[in-house]
Amino acid sequence: MLTDGQLRELLADFAADTDSLQPDPSFRAALLTKLEAARRPSGSKALLHRWLGGIGAIGQWHPVAWVWLVAVVLAFLLGAIVAGGWRPAPVERLAVVVDQSARPSLLPPRTIGLASTVTLPGAPRSIALDAAGDPWVIAGNRVVQVNRADGQIGHAFDQANGAPTSVASSDGFLWVASQAAGTVAKLDPATGTAILTLQIDSPTGLATDASVTSSPGLVVLSRERSMLSEIDSTSLALRWHATVPADPLLVAAGGGRVWVIGIPSNDRAGWVLLEYAGTDGALVGSLRFHSEWAPPRSLLVSVREPNPAMVWIPDLANGRLLEVDPGTLGVVATIDVGALPTAIAEGADGRIVVTFATGPGTPQDVNGVALVGPVDHAVARYVFRTDPAGAGQGAVGIAVGSSVWISMDWAGAPSLGRIDQAELP
Repeated sequence: MLTDGQLRELLADFAADTDSLQPDPSFRAALLTKLEAARRPSGSKALLHRWLGGIGAIGQWHPVAWVWLVAVVLAFLLGAIVAGGWRPAPVERLAVVVDQSARPSLLPPRTIGLASTVTLPGAPRSIALDAAGDPWVIAGNRVVQVNRADGQIGHAFDQANGAPTSVASSDGFLWVASQAAGTVAKLDPATGTAILTLQIDSPTGLATDASVTSSPGLVVLSRERSMLSEIDSTSLALRWHATVPADPLLVAAGGGRVWVIGIPSNDRAGWVLLEYAGTDGALVGSLRFHSEWAPPRSLLVSVREPNPAMVWIPDLANGRLLEVDPGTLGVVATIDVGALPTAIAEGADGRIVVTFATGPGTPQDVNGVALVGPVDHAVARYVFRTDPAGAGQGAVGIAVGSSVWISMDWAGAPSLGRIDQAELP
């Protein structure tokens, strides 16, 4: 592009040439006008020139104008912060996990027995304890209560228009989600009947933050829409909703945070742990796990001392338990618990309880639980059932109260088993 000086020389040369040619004066003047106009910026360039010119004049502003400018900028920034419109960018990290070969071998498990077993009316899925400590488990198209005193089925809630997908306990009530029906029902555990039903698009997971005692929220995960929402469990008002940048599988809450495990769209062989702020649903960060790892089947946020708010993930593919620190969003411990760890819960003493099973190709199908110390990571393992090879992996869900409750499905025989705490020193 020609500079201003070069354009002026060109115009002068043109003027001299046109004088010698003696053209019509009006034609000469029109050409000079067009050339001069072509030299000037137009459109966005003209706006840029005017803006730069304005910056040059700022130094000549009156001091009062400077005060008004600073006040307007500060007011804008403060408003953005208060409104939640200005947030730090989410942290993205890649998980670094200790090599298995560097860890000691597991001690052989001790064999224990189930104190009781009750047959369920359908295939088990999610399980939760009500305020009294009785387990409620999804069994086919029903959610059934099992009386902790006699081990028999008590109340039952029949889910119309589709099987339930998740059950959670919060503020003295039970919540049941059904993806097929597009509903979340609030149940009275004293009667097993629905108090109210919310219409929510394809809910697949529910979570509550046990560390929140005043006006707790109910977190609803919709896998089909990749959406995460929190509802006030008392007023039923929507508190916030957020988009999940992955195919969401699991949800858990605790310590003022909501956690989601999903499969990234750009890495279907890996999985990612996503952290959200419990106050407004802002995405805080993500932790990506290596490709070819099978995604977990359960997720836990501990709420008890001495290690509250830590995130625990059964690593199904590698037979270990992963501990994630929410402060650093990094894996701080990997603990061998046995093959195929699936369901996970927290005990009253703060220990982490996770089910395990033997893998394919073994002479017997062995199912058990591993208890992990939250600080020293000491592991105690107990086998509660042994079957001929090929009977199936068995354990589906787990809940821990005065007893340990494990929902199971061996070769199409669904049941709920109970382990006495006295068996688990």
